[in-house]
Amino acid sequence: MPNDLDDNVISFQPRPKQDGFGKDYGRPSVPPPMFNIPPVTKRLTGILISIHFIVFMFSNTFEPNAASIASYFGGFTPAAWSGEIPFYWWTPFSILTFSFLHSGWMHLGFNSVMLVAVGSGLEKTIGPKQYLMIYVGTTCFAVLAHFLLYSSSTIPIIGASGGISGIFGAMIVMMNQARSSVDKSRLTPMILAYIGISVLIGLVGAPDGASVAWVAHIGGFLSGVGFMMLLLKRRK
Repeated sequence: MPNDLDDNVISFQPRPKQDGFGKDYGRPSVPPPMFNIPPVTKRLTGILISIHFIVFMFSNTFEPNAASIASYFGGFTPAAWSGEIPFYWWTPFSILTFSFLHSGWMHLGFNSVMLVAVGSGLEKTIGPKQYLMIYVGTTCFAVLAHFLLYSSSTIPIIGASGGISGIFGAMIVMMNQARSSVDKSRLTPMILAYIGISVLIGLVGAPDGASVAWVAHIGGFLSGVGFMMLLLKRRK
């Protein structure tokens, strides 16, 4: 006899014992965690904070230019890929290492909050493996978009915003998913609004006056939308 419950069978469960105030005492009471952050999002956020803290400590104790040195070796510099400046052995790693560096605590704080807020929901929905694949994939597409427009730039870009934008794009697709397909009538205006906001932020700059790699944001966001739509189509 199969163990799976059929939809037409009603399963009766014994009621837990209650005291005089209606509270259950037949099972242990476990309070829910204050911050229910899934594992991949938690570890990514912890890595971002740890790396920035290490660079910050080096800047204040051993090497005042530690942040600039980290950006030189770990940041993504388009000109190194277009052949206008030397291509070193560590340059290929910059496709991902750039996303673990930040220009300051404000930059780090904003990205960390967005990663936890948006990434937690997506990871719980699609699972840690596919979530991590989307994060890494959209991070790569973010630098690709930046390279295509600024191939001669010698200024390295840093920050996790490209991958976070991809996570945000994937989450928007999930939010607009109908029973059998994605509701494109609601999805398209949200995509256009995000692109418009990204362009505006690129023109105005960050609150601390730093320039913003707005093309990388758009590239990561659109790739996140595309990855999520492909994932849903594959699951269907």
